[in-house]
Amino acid sequence: MITVSGVPFSQIVDLPLAILAYRLSLSAMLVWIAVWNAKTGDIPNWGIVPFIFLGLVSLAVRLLQHTVPLSALWLVGIGWVVCLVVWRLRVFGGGDMRAIMGLLAFFPDLRFVWILLGVLFVGSWIVILKRQGVMNGLRRQWALFYTVFVGRTVPRPAEIAASCREPGGVHRYGYMLSLAGVLFLWLV
Repeated sequence: MITVSGVPFSQIVDLPLAILAYRLSLSAMLVWIAVWNAKTGDIPNWGIVPFIFLGLVSLAVRLLQHTVPLSALWLVGIGWVVCLVVWRLRVFGGGDMRAIMGLLAFFPDLRFVWILLGVLFVGSWIVILKRQGVMNGLRRQWALFYTVFVGRTVPRPAEIAASCREPGGVHRYGYMLSLAGVLFLWLV
């Protein structure tokens, strides 16, 4: 428990007001990430590195207050390693992966990971249907599911890069990542 001059921190700060301010400011950062990514197609280092730093500070404070279990560090560590591998395979861009790393620091909870995966799955499905048309999009998704579940190989990095060069191949994920963060922040 953090104390200031022997008085618990929760008695000094009006806790409900502090939680509301925390949620609003974090929501504003997530909306900024989504808007910037939608406008420029990029999540810049000068914006995302402070986001990650603030996430780590938030995680450290919550660990010191014992409001987050120590096992949450495993989730953050494993999540960061997965993000680095996915980025190196060029499945997602570096800005997207750094955004996920920051989100994991703010939300070191397996429920957040499920919300994130759900938002990415549904959002990607909608994007494919929108870009390809309903029938072509459904055929493409069926082919992907068939390939994955029948046991054939997942597309190689070169195939992924080639599909990104096709018209409409590149997609921005910043708003999906932000949506997952805002959903978790306000609903869980």
